[in-house]
Amino acid sequence: CRPKGFGASRFHTRPPTGILASTSEEYTPTSNGAALSLEYTEGRLLLSQHSASSRRRANVSTMPLTVLSGDDVRQLLPMTDAIDTARNAFVAVAQRTAVCPTRAVANVQAGEDTNTYLAMTAFVPGSGAAAKLVTVFPGNSRTGAAAAVNALCVVFDDATGLPVCAMDGTSVTAIRTGAGGGAATDALARADAAVVAVIGTGVQV
Repeated sequence: CRPKGFGASRFHTRPPTGILASTSEEYTPTSNGAALSLEYTEGRLLLSQHSASSRRRANVSTMPLTVLSGDDVRQLLPMTDAIDTARNAFVAVAQRTAVCPTRAVANVQAGEDTNTYLAMTAFVPGSGAAAKLVTVFPGNSRTGAAAAVNALCVVFDDATGLPVCAMDGTSVTAIRTGAGGGAATDALARADAAVVAVIGTGVQV
């Protein structure tokens, strides 16, 4: 969709993926005498509003946003770092310094399938706030249209509340699951343990 009140001369249905992509789009006004432009350069998404008279970039409204694809997440989040992060998150939850409400769930019947929408939010002091939106469409496994589970994560600045990063959440979920097991193994395994058994079939497809 496009921003309400603006007609787009050109419009991407989704932002470019990859941290090296670069593009620029401008939206012309339809009713309120202003113009909106969208620039995506080196993983940064910049949304700017221009005055109608000058058409120059004005600092009326800017929102720098880093956009990360699944490949970007896997490159930037090695498992060792993910395990440390999971350990810190478990500690924050145990000490009740993290705010982690129960996830919101919406089930929608779609023919023979029940599609599920999930919304999860969390806040950890010093790390900011984040939200993960997940869809579970079991029919995708049958049709091959997409994976059964898809997700998007958004990170917010805890000082301003502005979103600062949007990233592929499916890769985050897969890494997080493994990292949770790694952190638990570090904490619970015997000191002389030499063998570990991993039971599972991988991500849900």
